[in-house]
This record gives sequence, C-alpha cells and structure tokens, in this order.
Amino acid sequence: MMICNKHKKISFVIAVFTFLTLIFCCSAICESAGIKVVWEKSPESNVEGYYVYYGTESKNYTNSVNVVGNTNTSCLIADLNFTYGLTYYIVITAYTDTGEESSYSDEIVYEEIEPETVTGLQSPTHSIEECSSNPEIAVQWTAAVDTGGSGLDGYSIIWDTESDTLPDTTKDIEDITTVTSPFLSDGSYYFHIRSVDNALNWSDTAEHLGPFCIDSAVPQEPMVLGAIPDDGQVALSWTNPIDVDFISTMIRYRTDGIYPTHYSDGIEVCNKIAPIGTIDTYTITGLSNGTTYYFSAFTYYKDGNYLKAAHISATPCANIYTIIFGDISGSNFPGTCQDTYLNTNDINYSNDSEAIKTYTLPTNTAANRIAMKWDLLALPQDAIIEATLSLYMYGFEKTGGDDNYEITAHKIINHNPVISSCTWNTYDGTNSWTGGANGGEQDMAPVESSTIVDKTAGYKNWDITQMVQEWVDNSSTNFGLILNADTSAASESNRYFRPSENSNQDQRPFLTIKCYAIAKVPSKPTGLKVSVNE
Repeated sequence: MMICNKHKKISFVIAVFTFLTLIFCCSAICESAGIKVVWEKSPESNVEGYYVYYGTESKNYTNSVNVVGNTNTSCLIADLNFTYGLTYYIVITAYTDTGEESSYSDEIVYEEIEPETVTGLQSPTHSIEECSSNPEIAVQWTAAVDTGGSGLDGYSIIWDTESDTLPDTTKDIEDITTVTSPFLSDGSYYFHIRSVDNALNWSDTAEHLGPFCIDSAVPQEPMVLGAIPDDGQVALSWTNPIDVDFISTMIRYRTDGIYPTHYSDGIEVCNKIAPIGTIDTYTITGLSNGTTYYFSAFTYYKDGNYLKAAHISATPCANIYTIIFGDISGSNFPGTCQDTYLNTNDINYSNDSEAIKTYTLPTNTAANRIAMKWDLLALPQDAIIEATLSLYMYGFEKTGGDDNYEITAHKIINHNPVISSCTWNTYDGTNSWTGGANGGEQDMAPVESSTIVDKTAGYKNWDITQMVQEWVDNSSTNFGLILNADTSAASESNRYFRPSENSNQDQRPFLTIKCYAIAKVPSKPTGLKVSVNE
C-alpha cells in the first residue's frame, strides 16, 4: 500500500541504498503499469519502508509517498501524479520501525518531455545514391538536445532497406556522435536513429539517411598523391585501389578550367595496367609552359566500368631549379637546420647527436615531439613549387609499437622557440608554451602534412610547401615546425630519427625546395641627357 504523507524528517545514519534510477518495465504486467522508480533494498533489518520525495525544483521536495515494507523497492510513476510537461526531482529515504529516517539518496530527474532528434546527420565515408565497394558505412551527427532536463541517454539505431523505419525503444548505443555499420552485403541501405533521455522518453520520430549503395564490384577511385610541374611537363603520382578486379588507371586532361568528367572526356594521357594497391607514376611531356592542365584519374574494372575520377591540376613552367638546405652532402646551404625533441620534462635535447624522437605514451597521447627550425634567408624571392622535408628513420624503442605510425607536420605559431633551450615546459628555457607545460600543443597550427612511417629504415618525407612559402613571403613568421607523435596509436609506439648533429652525414635531415625563377624586370635607365662629344 502507498500512502501520501507529509511529516518531519529525522536525520540518522542507516546503511541504505546505493542505487536509484528509472527503469522501463519489460514484463507484460509492467508494460501496462509503465515506468517505475526503483532502488536497492536496505540491508538494515529494522527498516520498515521508504519515503519517495519529489518536487519541481532541485532539492526542494514538496510531495512524498510512503512505500511500506523493506522489500518493496519500487514506486510507479503513475502513482506520483506528475503533471505532463514538468520536470521532477526525486530522492528517497529509508525509515525504521521507531520512526527514524535516513538522509536523502542521490537525486534523479524525471520528466515526460520527449528529446529532440539528432541534427547534421551525414556520412564521411559514403555518398548518397552512389555505389561504393566499402562495406562499412560511417555516419556522424550533432547530438540530440533534451529540453526536459533529465539529459540525453542514447539512441536506438537500425540499418535496413526501408527509407522511413522508426527504430524500437531498445537503446543500442550511448550518447555518442558517430557509429559505423557492420559489414553490409551488396545492396541499398538506410540508417535510422532515434533519441532517448534519462527519463526514458523516446523521440516520436527518427532521423534517416540514405540510400547508400554497397557494390563489391565497384572499384575504388585512385588517390592522386601529387602533381609536380616542370619545364614542359608534369609528373603525376597516385595510389591504385585494392579491389581484386582492378585492371588499370586512366589519366585524361583538359585545359579549359574543367576536369574531365568521363573516361572519354578530354585528352587521354595514359591507361596504365598495374597491381592492386601499388603507387604508380607517369610523367606527361610536351606540355605548354604557363598553361594549367586539369587532370582526372579513372580506375578501370574488369567488366568495363570506370569509376568517377580523382582530380588534380598543375601548370608546367620553365626556369625551375632545386635548392637543398641542411647538413648533408651536396647541400646548397649547410648549417641552416636546428633540431631537438620535446620530452615530458624540463630537459633540452638539442645536443643529442643520436636521435630526435616521436613517442606515444599512454595510448593516443604524444609524449615526444620533434621541433625544427630552418634558416631560409638565402632563399630567393621566387615562387615555391614544392618543399619536401626529409628525415632519416633509423629505429625505435622496444618493438616500436604500431607497424604504421602517423607523424604530422605543423607550423609553429604564437611563440618563436629557441631550439637550443626549449623543452616540453617552455619554448625558450624560461617562458611557458601557450597553455603551460604541454610540449607546444596549443602552438601548433593545423596539420599541413601527414606521413605514415613504417618500421623500415630510411628517409621519410613530409610536404611542407605551404608553410615554406609563408616563411618566404614573411620571414617574421618563421618560428619553425613540429613533427607530432601519432595521437591515435597504441601506448609505447614510437619512431627515432637522426638529428642534424649526427656523425653520419648521409642520415641527417634536409629540406628540398623546388622553385620557379620569376623573371626580373630591369629597373629603368637613369642619367639620360644630351652631351657634347669630346
């Protein structure tokens, strides 16, 4: 029996419940009864029952219900006479046979206001109504808003072939903002997502995304890695797809500002048969300097189908030359590199002649970063076509961790570090990095270049063309760069590189810059006059 009750609360200590929550009854009987407040039974033998307190303001409980019996550990929401549309705050106490009462439990929130649905639903991996051989579809969204106050609990989701399915009231995922489908067989699919809050209110509607076409016979498009212009030519490189039925990659171009949209559009350059997953190259010669060429790369499949193209443009030109900075043999400008690595301490490692390091510890967290500065004052004020940073990876600690380790290049901003004295804690031995002792984390511009470094010794390269051009245009912004450790790697994954002070000249860092010599217009002659011939 439940009796509404108002009384004076007496505080004393009872070892009561540690668990108070809202549940949805799953049995046939409970389905008709609805939602209940439940808690754990008190371990005290003299507990006679519980009081359920509630009100429309936090910590201000204007009503109560008496639940008689130590083993009665639930109360129907329907018995609390809540007003629809209001938010209620609920606590419980235990009382003894002599009228003594415990302190309040932790407070929970209940309301009957349905949460909103998610917004911004999209897929970063697949396009709507466009076939892909990738059987896993990733979707992401902006979290639903719960206006009732209990907070968002999660979502019910479903992948199926219908466009407007409403997911059931079983929570499948927590309050996250991205999910990936299971492996899907060939076919057309939709994604549906429905919101639920902590008071077990479900949104009346769902959001839908699709259709997505999965077709294992569709080849992947090639990824054009680069286009390097030169005098009358362009060198292209790309990665062939891993589809087992892939045959070749076709390159075509146009010069009217539009990329070829079809395998018969524009002028064919090559159609190269190659093994799956390989990196391929082709140098196109006989081009006109100063003309921009718009290239499309199409993958060709065994049944004669071509996939949509990947694109890149380039403008060949004359007067191209290459300059090398660094302390390697053949360098044009030796003595122009400074380097160190930042460890999670206050030690400077610029005098370490053996290693500059990237290290991940713990998982997904950078513990070592490489800091470098390049003196480019000798570089002519010509157009930068390409700037490539090269570091020699010679080994790693223990097993090296992940086989494929992503190291990203970032321009340093905000502070100009002193390489000979900077540490994890400070950029010059005295003054802290932005945000404190964080290895310059808040002084790194967004990723400019990313390289996957395997465990094979040798030079690894980063394209830093944009930041070098910015340094040339405005030398006052040349604060150097940071090579960041992999922030999505297993703990203790790492790679070790040779510094500029290393005894082996053929393993030191170097920077290769390819430039286009801008024609210089001579200044006007002066001193023109009429003179008597003597």
